Amino acid sequence: MGRRGMWRYAQQERERRERQRTNPLWRGVGCLMVIVIAGIGYAFAGWFITSGLVYLPPNLLNPPDPIPAFLRNGNLVRYVVALLFMLTGFGVVNFVYAILFPVQPGEYDLPTPRHSPARDRRRKRR
Repeated sequence: MGRRGMWRYAQQERERRERQRTNPLWRGVGCLMVIVIAGIGYAFAGWFITSGLVYLPPNLLNPPDPIPAFLRNGNLVRYVVALLFMLTGFGVVNFVYAILFPVQPGEYDLPTPRHSPARDRRRKRR
């Protein structure tokens, strides 16, 4: 093969790595999404608690004294509802993203196997 083949292989390898690298802008978008969805979840939790859509017992909103002060006055419930909303929000965003941008097979992935019903019938008889 010689030197030319080795140089071409190295060049192709560099090009392949460059194509696989993710744009750093997407990291910033991901961090921004975490902050935005957390803020929306916290705001939604406050609305959810004050709206009275679901009955919340007074002991749940104002737990007994051994609980730290920052978890009293409904904050514990607010944090839990905000966490549930965040998980749901991230799930919806990931689902929509998966539909809009399906996974493309890479260079090392095998093609989809072809199913042959006749061949399966022969195997079952044995």
